[in-house]
Amino acid sequence: MLRKIATIISIAMLLFLFTTQITLADIEHFNWINPAYVGPDPYYPGGATIIAYKEGTPWNISLSVKNDYRQTPPPAIPKAVNVTGIKVYFDWGKWYNYTFGTPIKMEIEEVKVFQVGNVTPMVSEAPETWLHEYWVYVEYIPEGGVEVEYWDWHGGNFAVLSENHLVALILYNKMSTIMKVQPPLWYMINVTQARVLMIQSSIKFTEGMSYYSVGIFSTARTSLESASSFFDEALSIWDEKGTALEDAVAERESAEANYYNALADSTRKGADAAVINSYGLLFFGLGWIIIGIGLIGYVVRKPKAA
Repeated sequence: MLRKIATIISIAMLLFLFTTQITLADIEHFNWINPAYVGPDPYYPGGATIIAYKEGTPWNISLSVKNDYRQTPPPAIPKAVNVTGIKVYFDWGKWYNYTFGTPIKMEIEEVKVFQVGNVTPMVSEAPETWLHEYWVYVEYIPEGGVEVEYWDWHGGNFAVLSENHLVALILYNKMSTIMKVQPPLWYMINVTQARVLMIQSSIKFTEGMSYYSVGIFSTARTSLESASSFFDEALSIWDEKGTALEDAVAERESAEANYYNALADSTRKGADAAVINSYGLLFFGLGWIIIGIGLIGYVVRKPKAA
């Protein structure tokens, strides 16, 4: 009995394989065109890397497929196909359909590139509070067939951002690295006004990110814009006054060096004069000694009077 059941199941599987067409091909390459932002976003869990478009702006995708379609039953027979359309579905519950009035024929092993797009919905329709999934289907009919089949692509981490969210994110990326420097940058600044501005920038940055983390993007944007403004002003003042201070220090050091060089030169000249004077006195003294010796010799050798 069990043997008969196993035989029946085997026959059923064979019949299924003989009557089913298997699609081996798939979308080979997929890319979003000119997104507003690609990269990590600290708002989403784990600072997820996102593909983001601003609400109300066009989104576009580019994809390529290779027709390596094979039909079964064996032997697997490659066939040309006619691409009839492309459909894109997002998890906010909307289909974006593109139907080709004249199907596009793809020969066996041929590669074709397609590009489709539409308008990114507003965040009221596609919330920015979570990341979205999407599915792409390239529909085709095998040559000689009548049933529509498809190649597909699935992805996630698609974000629809409000303008406030996007601007705040760009400001965060501008300043996040410098704000993490240890010791803090303001600690190393030697210009008081620039240091105060840098501290204000740090306070506003922290404030902005506290709002950003809970999705209050309008307030976060305002705070981060203030942080950026304070930061830029601090750098400008530091550059201007810090450079002037460096120039003043350099001039002072140059003046001190010139003073000490002059002092050393004066000392050297004084020493040289002293040496010259000492030699003069020495020679003067030696002269008188020689004269004295000469006089003594003269007296000794002088003839006595008769």
